[in-house]
Amino acid sequence: MRILFITPTTDSAHLVKWVVAARSKGHEIEILCHAPCTSALGLPVTVVPTDTSFMAKCFGRLRFIFVCRSLIRRFRPDLVQVHFMDPTLNVLGWAHTKPLLVSVWGSDVAMPRNAVNELFRRYGLRSADIVTATNPLLEYMVRSHVGLSAKVEVIPFGIDLDLFQPGFPPPRTPFRIGFVKHLEPVYGYDILIKAAALMHREIGSMELVIVGGGSRLNHARGLVQELGINDMVSFLGRVPNDQLPGLLGGFHALAMPSLSESFGVSALEASACGVPVVASRTGGIPDVVRDGETGFLVPPRDPAALAERLAWLAGHPSEASRMGAEGRRFVERHYNWTACAERMELVQQQLVAAYASKA
Repeated sequence: MRILFITPTTDSAHLVKWVVAARSKGHEIEILCHAPCTSALGLPVTVVPTDTSFMAKCFGRLRFIFVCRSLIRRFRPDLVQVHFMDPTLNVLGWAHTKPLLVSVWGSDVAMPRNAVNELFRRYGLRSADIVTATNPLLEYMVRSHVGLSAKVEVIPFGIDLDLFQPGFPPPRTPFRIGFVKHLEPVYGYDILIKAAALMHREIGSMELVIVGGGSRLNHARGLVQELGINDMVSFLGRVPNDQLPGLLGGFHALAMPSLSESFGVSALEASACGVPVVASRTGGIPDVVRDGETGFLVPPRDPAALAERLAWLAGHPSEASRMGAEGRRFVERHYNWTACAERMELVQQQLVAAYASKA
């Protein structure tokens, strides 16, 4: 098949995985995106920037429409697949094409939008022949936009179990907690730092490793200094995806204190590495963290509850190891990347075949 992928950026590890999976099946791929980026995929990538100043953004989106239509006429794809839907007038570039597959990732359907963008979001979703969602929560959100009769398939991102796998367990001390997220308010980094300060007084020898960049990095550093825990907190910045397994394997626990989370890939990656997860009971997290089995769920915005569960894991290493092992089995059963990629391939093939039969 010839497949045109439309996506915000080729920098996303998720997009790379879907592209590599499609190429492994022998499909011819081109990509259209709207964020300047460096692609290592070795594929034709058309970039139409739409995220600079207000006027440039408006003209960029209009240009995106025309470039998208021109690309479709030139490339003549058998399938157009949108990975992460930009709910702006960008949809006018691809919504009229058939067959059309829209894969929603989270905030593209979960985040509130102004009235105009909400109309475009509904139009884009209703134009799709089929929508894929990463979990039941997003499936519900899609149906809330387009109706219960819409064809929606739940296909998770999936975890590469050859890449993310248990390594040698870290030494028992210090108890090392990992945080792998952007430093943004929605991901509750401040809740975790406060919880770490509470834990430090209770269990003594511990370390918090923060992986990721973001707009609130300086605020996070300031909070660490204010709470007097500089000597037990490390900031590693952004880390390439292929280096994450080694980092995750060195944690005794992963903390995910998000205030909102549509899926929770980091939790699954940690579970695949045999690391128990303590996360907020919010959004799609309960689908990927089984409370009392692969980790613990705690109320959002509650540093004391987060600290209590993390301290429990520190004090019960055999139970923590059991949870980590169960997490690995859970990912193997439900989120194996190979199985997820095969499901997406089947959906793509069936959609193209259905249109070919009408020709």
